[in-house]
Amino acid sequence: MTPNGLRIALGDIADVYVEEGPPGLKSENARLNGWTFVDIEGVDIGRYVENAQKIVADQVTLPAGYSLNWSGQYEYMQRGERKADVCGASDIGHYYCSLYINFRNFSEVAIIMAHCPLPWWAVFG
Repeated sequence: MTPNGLRIALGDIADVYVEEGPPGLKSENARLNGWTFVDIEGVDIGRYVENAQKIVADQVTLPAGYSLNWSGQYEYMQRGERKADVCGASDIGHYYCSLYINFRNFSEVAIIMAHCPLPWWAVFG
């Protein structure tokens, strides 16, 4: 609508046509972004992204100024893994402290922890 009340079609003032390209354009850090959404089935997200990263690294050369990031559920999964690693390491620390408070002897704590594979598996498994 114009201020005079006339209706103007978009085609009257612009050339409108469909082109192939990314499904959405956004900007982050003052750089345009193209997003590609992937829906997978039959494989976990971590394995899918690892395979896709290898294929992209082998077959795609990004021009200067371009970058590629993997986000979404994959990013959340990585964040969760890092938190689990920290929690597992702090759990082992708590085990050691609790056992030392109980026995007041590091050698006994070491013997007990050597026979308890669960804390080690939780962190390093």
